[in-house]
Amino acid sequence: MSLNKRLVTTGASSGPPANAFNVLTYTGNSGSQSLNYGFKPGIFWSKSRSVSGRNYLTYNLDGTGRYLFPSSTNIEEANGSTISYTNTGIDLGSSFGWNYNSYTYVGLAWGLPASGTSNTNGSITTTTYAYPEAGQSMFTYSGSGNDATIGHGLTSTPELVVIKTRGHISDWPVYHSGLSGNNYRLRFNSDAAQDTSNNPWNSTSPTSSVITINGGAGNVNIARDFWGMAFHSVDGYSKFGTYTGAGSAQVIDIGFQPDHVWIKSRGATDHWAMFDSARGNKILYINDHSGESNFTFGFTSNGFEVPSTSGMTNGNGLTYVYAAWKKTN
Repeated sequence: MSLNKRLVTTGASSGPPANAFNVLTYTGNSGSQSLNYGFKPGIFWSKSRSVSGRNYLTYNLDGTGRYLFPSSTNIEEANGSTISYTNTGIDLGSSFGWNYNSYTYVGLAWGLPASGTSNTNGSITTTTYAYPEAGQSMFTYSGSGNDATIGHGLTSTPELVVIKTRGHISDWPVYHSGLSGNNYRLRFNSDAAQDTSNNPWNSTSPTSSVITINGGAGNVNIARDFWGMAFHSVDGYSKFGTYTGAGSAQVIDIGFQPDHVWIKSRGATDHWAMFDSARGNKILYINDHSGESNFTFGFTSNGFEVPSTSGMTNGNGLTYVYAAWKKTN
């Protein structure tokens, strides 16, 4: 499948890919409003800032909107008329968790093709919505209950993979290349440290074509339908890596100035911290419903700066995994 026109770049490749990521803030109005990202999102993530509320991760599956809750084990729900995907962004259609009157929100958008492609690279066929030049993809599949592989649609090996059952209450297993081994996981819906419980990746790292999933356990391949996303680093646009806490302020050099960053301690119980340039020195959490609070965090010309006083992002001797993206619109 050729990429949707909105994702195609012209001429020689230089700089970040077009129409790949954007972030903005908005205020809910309990009615209709449009969010202009400059492209048609494949994934839209909304989180209330001013009050406690769920993280809402919505996605466009061939014109049908669905959503899940990264901070919860709840099942997938249908968007209905509450949200629609346009060529330039998102239309919010009613009062809902991402548009209550006077509440303030942050909205994240990743660009992906509007239509999926059947991918038979793995032993289980997936439907992939992949933007290889941006190193990002979304995929769906039906679990078999047996050890298996699934195609992710990218052309390089994913460094970050997140999977969730769609119709079953379950955790959100997370693979990150910076964990202690390919038998480890984190969970979006938990502040727990990495563990080897259920070994969702069957002690096998992803390849440039497939992700290995455990059929016996791990909430990645029971006899249910699944949704997932996968990312790898792209120069000047995205980076997935690790750093060691210093106990004093330090800049994490990733080679470019990001606009959105996730950080999680690998070996300690602590929140998934979420930062973005649209909100400045404020923190939200992937695994928690709390509204935003003040936090000393900086975006620099070559990365991001973590403060000296936070064990959540810079505890002395602790290892942290991170994900970072730069706005492309």
